[in-house]
Amino acid sequence: QAQGLASANPARPEVRRLVAESAYRASEWLTAAHEYAQLEFKPEGEPLTCYYASVSFFEVGKTAEAANLLRRCQDLLLRTPGVARNVERILGAREAVPPRP
Repeated sequence: QAQGLASANPARPEVRRLVAESAYRASEWLTAAHEYAQLEFKPEGEPLTCYYASVSFFEVGKTAEAANLLRRCQDLLLRTPGVARNVERILGAREAVPPRP
């Protein structure tokens, strides 16, 4: 239903963004990944959107896409324990940038 709402409003990217984030928060990974793939955003300017998209892609098996996206915004993220776990899970311990002090 939510995907239909986003598809019915292509001129309103904020609708798609809300659908994507809602799906992410509900762990509806297929919907979230689909909607984030349709959005245009700059990872460096929207690190939280970048993070949500990266996790969503990772959860549906798009691991290379998830890692490439996360590399572009990881140093801008506030590192909560959950974020740190996901960064390490997606990029591996070797690539994960240590949190900022």
